[in-house]
Amino acid sequence: MKRFLAIWLIGIAMILSSFCNASFAQNVVRLTNGEWPPFQSKNALKHHGVLSRIVTEAFAAQGIQVKYGFFPWKRALNYAKTGVWDGSVGWAWKRADFVDAFYFSDPILTVPKALFYLKKQPVKWETMDDLAGLTIGVTDGYTYGVEFDKAREDGVFEVQEVSTDLQNIHKLLFGRFDAFAMGIDVAYYLLHKNFLPDEIEKVAYWPKPLTVSEMCVIFPIKNKNSPFLIRTLNRGLDELKKGGRIDAYVQESRIGKYIIK
Repeated sequence: MKRFLAIWLIGIAMILSSFCNASFAQNVVRLTNGEWPPFQSKNALKHHGVLSRIVTEAFAAQGIQVKYGFFPWKRALNYAKTGVWDGSVGWAWKRADFVDAFYFSDPILTVPKALFYLKKQPVKWETMDDLAGLTIGVTDGYTYGVEFDKAREDGVFEVQEVSTDLQNIHKLLFGRFDAFAMGIDVAYYLLHKNFLPDEIEKVAYWPKPLTVSEMCVIFPIKNKNSPFLIRTLNRGLDELKKGGRIDAYVQESRIGKYIIK
């Protein structure tokens, strides 16, 4: 009897697995996407950006093609949440307000923020106290980690606030402050898109990050195929990581190889 029950359970599992995979007989997964250079873009970046490329190739390694739909972020999220599309690319891993509605893939990329400075005047730090007396550029509305934000509030250093990241790069090159805080990948995207090689060469960043976030793909819990898609994507990601391809793609992005000029 026990043997019969075990065989029956295995058979049911195989049927369910086949059912879940049936809608992917065409080997296509549909994901919403948005504009966030250098990670994602419909027309401004090759491969739709480095994050999109990693997702595309992770699924391709498992025999599945990705079809992207580019929308404003609110709509991209809603289409995924309601199951109109299979999932969405480019959201914070384990985001607290998403846990009741979505499954999360393994992290696709880590997104660090750091302090950028002129190479001739490096800004080295291990604790926030090392920044005492400096003037640091920030962008209005952005956060740079708990420690940095608290030190800013406590007046450990002086802050100059602007409305765009690009303004901070210009101000650094003109010597208006000691350093600016920015996402590493975004900073290099803006540098390669807007500045000359000799200007880019003047800029560097201190390797200790101010904060690090992780980005993933989300799949709606209400979609019966989501567990299959999560497993498939995660297997593909593992293959890319072991082959060193994710690190290679990130480095290509940081030297401007994906920018369409």
